[in-house]
Amino acid sequence: MPFIVLGQALKRLGHDVTFFTHYENEAEVVGAGLQFVSWETKEEWDEYVRFIQQVRGPMLQIEQYEKFFEESFAVGKCRNELAKLKPYCLFDDVVLITRFSSSISSLLAAEIYQKPIVPFFLSPSYITQIRIDYDLFEESNTRALNIVRETLGLPPVKSYCEWTCIMKYKICLWPKWFYHHQHIQQNYFIAVGFLDYSVYKSASHGFTKEVTEFLARGEAPIIISGSSGKDDTLKYFDIAISACVQLGLRVLVVTPFQELIPAQLIDNDSVKWVDFIDFEALLPYAKAIIHHGGIGTITYALRYKVPQLILAGNIDRPFNASIIKKLGLGEFLPVAWWSVNNIKAAVKEVLDNKIRLNCNHYGNMMLKENAISRTTKILESAAGNPQFLIDITKVLSTAYECAPYNFNPETNASKGQEPTESGKKDHSKLQNIVDKRKDILTKLLHEKLSGKNFNNKVENKNV
Repeated sequence: MPFIVLGQALKRLGHDVTFFTHYENEAEVVGAGLQFVSWETKEEWDEYVRFIQQVRGPMLQIEQYEKFFEESFAVGKCRNELAKLKPYCLFDDVVLITRFSSSISSLLAAEIYQKPIVPFFLSPSYITQIRIDYDLFEESNTRALNIVRETLGLPPVKSYCEWTCIMKYKICLWPKWFYHHQHIQQNYFIAVGFLDYSVYKSASHGFTKEVTEFLARGEAPIIISGSSGKDDTLKYFDIAISACVQLGLRVLVVTPFQELIPAQLIDNDSVKWVDFIDFEALLPYAKAIIHHGGIGTITYALRYKVPQLILAGNIDRPFNASIIKKLGLGEFLPVAWWSVNNIKAAVKEVLDNKIRLNCNHYGNMMLKENAISRTTKILESAAGNPQFLIDITKVLSTAYECAPYNFNPETNASKGQEPTESGKKDHSKLQNIVDKRKDILTKLLHEKLSGKNFNNKVENKNV
């Protein structure tokens, strides 16, 4: 969504905009009136989806997540993507816009053809993730990257993390009041604010007749929305719906996977299920929203001043949720605390008038922001601007400045070590470290949450 909105804004300013992205996004991009080039075929995309569904996050399945990085660095994949980018990189005024660290080929193209590149950090966790990637995957990522670089005739780099941080200017799609870290100010991270998605109208804008009738039958509902993935091993919808129903609240459930919802819970007088709905149209009617913690959903909720209860699992979601809780805009329950009683208590907290007042305050602040205009001005200034070019000679010094916690590859990175059998890393010690971190985090969460009142009915069910 953020890149669609920016693409349309740039097109209105008279620029040619072409999306290089995954096969599944073609309909949305073309429907928005923008040019589209797919990275892969339908068959290749289907295979990628089957693989990515097995990856649950770096802190849970180290070997699978490392394999994900290896797939990203596949020589054939990078060559194919570079071949698609090359004709566009021949234009003098081209600017490459990319999501930070997700497009290896775009960064390679910017280096090879000396074209301006502007990376986007979609959520604050992108910054903290640099350190996690460095701690867990730096050695293998650097090795894989240099294999690709060698086939392209490029010199090796000493650090994958340094290389991904080499761009001078980085755009953060949130305002300073949402999250402000010392590195944002010191190292050319430009926090432009949340984009206004209301300027983008999808083909599904508005409601069906059934949703309109449901909204008209009673008080404002609680919206329960899951992620785009199908994994529901922890009964996310089951316990969230049950908690709201037991509190006598009306519920509108949004998920394309109806099979995840127990049949007895849906389509009665108080609960309605829809496979998709336009949040831009829906949220003005919501009492509160329960969701997975994605930054897109958070942006919608903030703009429409809707209190949030975030049931966050992995990726960037727990970090996003902790920010919402800290700002007094909602509550956050980690996976270990998901239960009907805990969610009931948290919903009561979310509906407190104090949180509603905070939502109004920050929602009004968002209305004063003009993040789209500010961002397009930066992107327009990048064309032909040497400050947005990659200088590979500075790759060693840039990372010391850009990466959080000022990690030092010269002292922390493993040097001169041969890979273990079959070129694979021995994960046993690494997994032990991860397990210890999980134990520490669990204890911290237990101490933090057990001290919270929640009407004195918080259940320590799964810790």
